Amino acid sequence: MFVFIYYIISNKILISSRIDNKIKKRILVLKKTRILFFIL
Repeated sequence: MFVFIYYIISNKILISSRIDNKIKKRILVLKKTRILFFIL
């Protein structure tokens, strides 16, 4: 039972961290494109 609960929690943390990483990457790309636009 405890192992099952631990498994679910770890899975949720993994999924949320992946989503966070995707969002951070998008924000980074947005910032880079803005800098490029400012240079142009």
